[in-house]
Amino acid sequence: MADSEGVTRSVTRLLSVTIMIGSLCGALVGLVLVQRGGTTYRDALDVAEEAGRLAIDSSESAVALASSLTDLSDVLSEQIDSLRALATTAADISELLGASARTNMADGVQGAADVADRLARVIELTERLIPGNTESLAEELRAISDGLEPIPDQLRAFGEDLGRGATDLRRTEGSLASLQVEVDALGTRIAKAAQNLVALPDTTRQLVAEVESANNRVTTDLWLLRLGVVVTGLVAAAIGAALSRLARASPRPAPPG
Repeated sequence: MADSEGVTRSVTRLLSVTIMIGSLCGALVGLVLVQRGGTTYRDALDVAEEAGRLAIDSSESAVALASSLTDLSDVLSEQIDSLRALATTAADISELLGASARTNMADGVQGAADVADRLARVIELTERLIPGNTESLAEELRAISDGLEPIPDQLRAFGEDLGRGATDLRRTEGSLASLQVEVDALGTRIAKAAQNLVALPDTTRQLVAEVESANNRVTTDLWLLRLGVVVTGLVAAAIGAALSRLARASPRPAPPG
């Protein structure tokens, strides 16, 4: 029985010593971990703060760029609209000139050439009745008629070219209309993106402010963690010391008589 109680006291003393040593080692390890973790946490906060400030500058640049692109798309749409109006006007004029060249102008020149040729014949008959006449007005009229003769065909060919040009201008106007639709749609998407980006700088500033606040609190938080580790170690050491005193204070059995 005495041997059993002695063994119990020895185990209790060993346990108390182990608790005290473990608490001290645990406190030291805890302080080291808190220091390293605090350093890593502080570095992470510094990196996050720098990244946030960079994000603020980037977001402000993105907002300005989106606004500029929106204005540019509006200007481009207006210019395309002006080009469409110009193409439509040019097509209308080309069609009118082409039709006039193929019909009225060509027919007018053809008629003038015919009239000149007929007058030349009449004048030739008249000049035969005038003795001693050496200058022939008929020859001049016939020269005019010969000069006018190819012009109607040229005018008709020119009218055909103007007609084809008007058709090409119509196609160009259609292409410009499609392009304007795409530009307007792109401008709308950019405008929506700009609206979404407007709140981004303020949100990023709020995030940076929160990071700065956490960075300012990190020193206090680390001291609180250190204090918690130390207090925990002291409590464990006190428990170990109490167990040791309890083991020493327990009554020893009397030796056998």
